[in-house]
Amino acid sequence: MATLRYGSPRDCQIEARYAGTRDTTVVLSLGVNDAGYCGRLSDGQAELQPQQDGNVSLQIFDRLGTRADSGTLQRIP
Repeated sequence: MATLRYGSPRDCQIEARYAGTRDTTVVLSLGVNDAGYCGRLSDGQAELQPQQDGNVSLQIFDRLGTRADSGTLQRIP
């Protein structure tokens, strides 16, 4: 389990649980949170996909499958 945390102005958090893999993509199921921006993400999914440079791309989808957010996770030595 992981927690996605948003700072101000969104200021909310939502739990993400492992839901399986699709090729090299890890799929996470997002929990339920009715607080502000995270309410939009409730029952959605997050996808983590490794990149060739060692980073991981993150895409977050709402319950309708619309991409709501994205970013890159970088390894810092």
